[in-house]
Amino acid sequence: MVEAIRNAGLPVTTAVKIAGISRATHYRWMREDPAYRLRVEQASGQRSGRLVRNIIDKGSTDWRSDAWLLERTDADFRERKELSVHVEQAVEQLLNALEGEMSEEAYGELVAGIARLQGLDAGEATEVAEAGSTVPRLPAPAGGDRE
Repeated sequence: MVEAIRNAGLPVTTAVKIAGISRATHYRWMREDPAYRLRVEQASGQRSGRLVRNIIDKGSTDWRSDAWLLERTDADFRERKELSVHVEQAVEQLLNALEGEMSEEAYGELVAGIARLQGLDAGEATEVAEAGSTVPRLPAPAGGDRE
């Protein structure tokens, strides 16, 4: 179990299957056995450290798979989605309110300015807006481009 986490980089849900134990058993052992808990926590830390090193070492190659895995399996790397969704909804409401109060040209300039701040060009912002959203979104990086 611990080796599967440390060496293979597997999340707990997969490691318990390989070890032939239930998740409930694993979590009971985590509560009841301090030595087991320590070994699992150390293995998880080593796994996270290895993934972070991969992200750093890969530089211009594609690091997104490791980042994706870290985001989903380590709370320190998890996006705070509830905050992100709340902010996006507030910006959407603000832009919707402004759209009715501004000239079409001024509103277009505002959306283009937001797009520039996010690294989009005006054409990409228009495509996003035409797809049904007034909030331009930054597309996923192509290749392994970090910017």
